[in-house]
Amino acid sequence: MEEPSDALDESEARNGEIEKLKKQLESAKDNEITELKNRIEHLIRLNTIHETRVAELQYRLESQAKFGLYFLGGLLIIGCLAFVFS
Repeated sequence: MEEPSDALDESEARNGEIEKLKKQLESAKDNEITELKNRIEHLIRLNTIHETRVAELQYRLESQAKFGLYFLGGLLIIGCLAFVFS
């Protein structure tokens, strides 16, 4: 039969192991949370860069479309004038 002091020592050892496991799990959880926060920050930066890039491309497209319309309008006017004066 076990003596009370042996049972107490074994119980304390188990409690120590349980506390150690709790700390390891807490540390792993904190590491995962930190990793996810970093990943979210990275994705937010990428999203901002993409939004800026899309806005730049949209501006370029609009300006090219305007230039194309002006150019076609000019050609139409020149064609009409050439037809009228020929």
